[in-house]
Amino acid sequence: MDNAPFAATNLYYRHSGRFSPAGVVKALVLGSLVAIPLGAAYAYIDLYNPVAGWITFIVTGGTGFFMGWIIAGFLKSGKVRNGPLTILITTLVAGLMLLSSWEVWLYAVLRQAGVNQVGLLDIVLRPSLAWEILAAVNARGAWALKDMTPTGLFLDILWLAEAGALLGIPLAFAWRTIHEFPFCEKCNKWCASRDLMNLKPGDAAALRAKLEARDFSALTALGKAQAASMHFWHAYFQGCADCDTTQTLCIDDHALTTDKNGKLHTTKKAIISRLVLSPEDTVAVATAIAMLTPAPAPEPAPDPADPVPEKQDG
Repeated sequence: MDNAPFAATNLYYRHSGRFSPAGVVKALVLGSLVAIPLGAAYAYIDLYNPVAGWITFIVTGGTGFFMGWIIAGFLKSGKVRNGPLTILITTLVAGLMLLSSWEVWLYAVLRQAGVNQVGLLDIVLRPSLAWEILAAVNARGAWALKDMTPTGLFLDILWLAEAGALLGIPLAFAWRTIHEFPFCEKCNKWCASRDLMNLKPGDAAALRAKLEARDFSALTALGKAQAASMHFWHAYFQGCADCDTTQTLCIDDHALTTDKNGKLHTTKKAIISRLVLSPEDTVAVATAIAMLTPAPAPEPAPDPADPVPEKQDG
C-alpha cells in the first residue's frame, strides 16, 4: 500500500511512508516465530539466573537488542519505510515476546514450586488464572536481591522497568535502523553512504543557510581539514548508488578527545542531515569538494635549544 510519495521539493529527506503488504506480513510472521521461543528462553534464563542484579540487566538488555535487530532486519528487507507502521509492528512483535516470557515464566515458577496441576496451555488460554498466579508471586516474592526479597509495589516497579526495556529497546533499535539511510523509490532499494571529505570547522548556521540556498561554494571556502586534526567536519553523500534521483548531503561535526589512559573518543553531532540534492546539485557539490585545497600545516614552534641565527650586515 502506498502513502504520500517522497517529495523532492522538501529541503531535507524524509521517508515516503510507502510499504509493501508482503513486507509487513513478513515482519509480523517471521518476527513472531522468533519472538515466542525467544521469550520462552528469556523466561528460563531469568528464573534460573543464580545472580540477580547486573547479570539480569545484561540478559534483559541483550534480549531487547536481539529482538530489535531481528524486527529491524525483517522490516528493512521488507522495504518498510513507514515510521508509524514500524512502531506498530515492533510493538506487536516485541509485545508477543514479552507475553511469551511472562506465560512461560509463570509456568516455570509453578513447576519449581512443585505445582503440576496447572499447565502452560491453562496459563495461555486463561488470562484471569495467569493474573491470579502473578498476584500470588508478587505477594511472596520471586527472587532475592542482595539481602532482600522484592515484593508488592517494589516488585511491580522492577517488573515494569523490565517490560519497558523489552519493549523500548526493540522500538529504538528498529526505528533507528529504518531511518539509517534514505530509500530510492525509483530503484526500489535502500541507499548507502559515500564519503566526500573532512572539512575545517566553521560557522554551522551560516553554512547551513548557504547550502539550503544552493550555494555550494561555501564548501570550497572551508578548505580541507588537516590529516591529524582533532576537530573537523565530515562531509558525505547518502544516496542511491544506481541513479541520481535520490541523493542527499550530510555533514557531521567530529570532535576527538583522549582520556587519561590515552584512549581516543569521538563526539559526533549532525550539522547537515540529508539535504536533498538534484542531479545538478550533486555535480555542484562534487565540484566544490574537488576544488578544496589542503589546510596549511601549523609551523612548528622554535626549539629554545637551537642557536639564534646571527644577523648579516648588508
